[in-house]
Amino acid sequence: MTDIDCLVIGAGVIGLACAAQMARQGNSVMLVEQQCRIGPDVAWTQSLDYRVDKSLCEGFFYAIKRYFPSIDKKKLFPGYSGIRPKFSAPGQPAADFMIQGPEVYGLPGLVNLYGIESPGLTASLAIAQHVSRLSD
Repeated sequence: MTDIDCLVIGAGVIGLACAAQMARQGNSVMLVEQQCRIGPDVAWTQSLDYRVDKSLCEGFFYAIKRYFPSIDKKKLFPGYSGIRPKFSAPGQPAADFMIQGPEVYGLPGLVNLYGIESPGLTASLAIAQHVSRLSD
């Protein structure tokens, strides 16, 4: 094992921020977390059913096994289930997110943001600037 300058325990938002700041300052940082969270998995649905579909577990296990060959199947369990609206249906090209400004509903200051996922999070500063201009 190599020497480290800083050990950060917990990879939540604060732990990640601390580890990043220490690394930016030139420190050798080790970040440890009690749990490994893998996912999410995606399945299309037409109903508001938040139960985890157990029939998806086997395929999920084999997908994860490609990256973690020694993973113990008995240690995998669903962490949560959620439903997000999408702008495109299965088999259609992926549609981007939507931002509606006050002009859509005629209410000054109202801005609706729909469907923002990873690409939108990457562009979050640009989106924030755009929303700020819309809400002026």
